Amino acid sequence: MTVTPQHVRALLDSALDHPHLILEEGEVRVVSAESADDFRAGLTIASAAEVRSDLGDTDSPDDQSVATIAAILDQRVAELGA
Repeated sequence: MTVTPQHVRALLDSALDHPHLILEEGEVRVVSAESADDFRAGLTIASAAEVRSDLGDTDSPDDQSVATIAAILDQRVAELGA
């Protein structure tokens, strides 16, 4: 599964409590931090806090920045063999 800019936007726009992007059974999802603990078989890719920090804590990241973060996260997943 590929981490897309849409996944990153969904993570950043999520109203969940401390949202995380996870990969489980080939599907990328946004879940709360509490729920991420329940996905033991899944892989936590990144938290919204991590992504915001990488983006410089901007409230409105541009499309290129979001695409760059998506590519970095996708590479992270690939390197872990997921």
